[in-house]
Amino acid sequence: MIGIKRVKRIAVAVYDLDQAVKNWERLFGVKTFQVGQEPDYKYHWAGFEIGDTRGDGEMTMEFLSPMDDPEGTTLIGKYLKKYGEGLYMITLETEGTADDVVIQMKETGLGPSWGGNQMQWTGERGMDGVGIESWTENYLNPKDANGVLVTLASINYLPPKVVKTQPGKTLEKND
Repeated sequence: MIGIKRVKRIAVAVYDLDQAVKNWERLFGVKTFQVGQEPDYKYHWAGFEIGDTRGDGEMTMEFLSPMDDPEGTTLIGKYLKKYGEGLYMITLETEGTADDVVIQMKETGLGPSWGGNQMQWTGERGMDGVGIESWTENYLNPKDANGVLVTLASINYLPPKVVKTQPGKTLEKND
C-alpha cells in the first residue's frame, strides 16, 4: 500500500493558458500564486491556491498548456489532441521518502510510468518561496489508476520562519 497524506494538486490540461486563467478568475475569484514554464517538456502553467491555505500552495489547481505545439506532439499537446481540455493529473502527497514510494509501488505490484523516472524540484528552482525544500515525484501509469495520471509527491518542507513583532501587533500578509 502506498501511504497518502492528502491531495496536493489537481492539474487540468487547457488549450489557452491565459484564457483559462481569466475564466477561473471571473468564475471563482481565484488568483494565481505561481506561474512557470517547463521548456524541456514545452509547456507552461499557472497555479491557484484552493481552500484555506497557509500560502505554501497547500492545495492547488493548476492549468497546463503546451508552448509552440500546433501539431500536438508534446506530452500536454498529445493529451489535448486525444481528449480535449480536462483533468490531466492528480498529485497525492505521500508519506515517507521518494525511495520509500518506489518500494511501496513495487510491493503493490505497480510499475512506474515513464520508465521509473523521478522528477525533483529544489530551492534553487523557487520552491523555497512556497516553504518547500524539495519536491520529488514518482508517477503511476493511468492504466493502473482508472485512467488518471497520478503523481506521488514526496515533499520536504522548510522549517517555519520565526517572525518577531511588538506585543499587540498583528502582522500583515506580504503580497
